[in-house]
Amino acid sequence: MTIAQATATNYSELLGVHDAVQLMNEYKGVPIAFPATITAVRGDAIQVSTSKYQIVCLDTDKTTFIRSEHFPETYSAQVLQVDYASGQAALGPVVASGAAIARRQYIRVQPPDPIQVDLRIQNNPNSIQADLIDLSIGGLSLFVVYELFVPGLFRKKGNVIVDVDLPTNGGQKTQKLQLSGRIVNKKLNLMNRLYRIGVYLEPDEAARTVLRQYVAQRQTELIRELRTNHSLMATLSTREE
Repeated sequence: MTIAQATATNYSELLGVHDAVQLMNEYKGVPIAFPATITAVRGDAIQVSTSKYQIVCLDTDKTTFIRSEHFPETYSAQVLQVDYASGQAALGPVVASGAAIARRQYIRVQPPDPIQVDLRIQNNPNSIQADLIDLSIGGLSLFVVYELFVPGLFRKKGNVIVDVDLPTNGGQKTQKLQLSGRIVNKKLNLMNRLYRIGVYLEPDEAARTVLRQYVAQRQTELIRELRTNHSLMATLSTREE
């Protein structure tokens, strides 16, 4: 179902209306959602002007979600082209997404590189090595290599303990944490021979403080990274012209 079929709204009326829509992406776990102005409508495709941070996400993801008080539901679109110099992007076809956008209670960020942790399953004295790939105050995700995964141990709702040395102070120091939680999902990536394990956390107040600081630190680093990437790509696109 195309944008024209999905609603009777005349999108031409939104042309030039400042910040008429909002684009939604993620950058390494951090939600990036800036307003955008529709600058052209061509059938089931649109052209928008938006924030430089959103432009980087559009170029990276090659897709985006679109919502507005003028729309009856959330839409999605492929990214056809981005222009770093003008801050504009062509999106299409714009279609009904068919699903609500999931919103986590806590922002979940990815570390610069996976962090090796020790993982222990309830009632099993032995630990195995796993890679921490994202983290929030309320949960985390791990990669466990196929050869170490024992289906009988990794049961949904099973209790786990994760021992991690979490980088702090810009990576100059580490903070030892022991996090308790329970498994909420598991999924095999057969190509990489890795199991992705989702864990719900219930940290104590001391651990919550460290996690909150780490997430804030990574958010700052990732926004800085977005700014740097935009400057680099804008410079390159100018040279190509």
